[in-house]
Amino acid sequence: MAAPSSTSPLYRAGISSDSVRTCSTADGTTFGTAFIDPGENWCGVRCPVCSSDIEDWWGNAMDTAALPDGYFDALAVTMPCCSAQTDLNSLDYVEAAGFASYSLVTTDPECELPLPPASLQALEDLLGTDLRQVIARY
Repeated sequence: MAAPSSTSPLYRAGISSDSVRTCSTADGTTFGTAFIDPGENWCGVRCPVCSSDIEDWWGNAMDTAALPDGYFDALAVTMPCCSAQTDLNSLDYVEAAGFASYSLVTTDPECELPLPPASLQALEDLLGTDLRQVIARY
């Protein structure tokens, strides 16, 4: 099993994996803002204000917000249940999901998931940004 490159943020945070990839080009240019979903772990989505189940509405909202290339730009939405103003990234995804212009993807990690807070904090410190851990199963 090959270790990730020593330049990988996961490696520098002490996390081993079979493979690590990012959603950007070699020069760091991102492809766009993508929706990162939990795959088979999907359990629904709720309004972050009133907690209503909004899954039926959510699919149409995603279709409306998607650009022709499948990425996203404007995420602002008005909730159908309580008229609150929010954005698609702030919705209450039952299993973590969200939007990102950069992601670290690991296959067959050699550690238990979810990552403990100290490991996640180490990655956030290395990258200089907050992270959301999405545990996907396909």
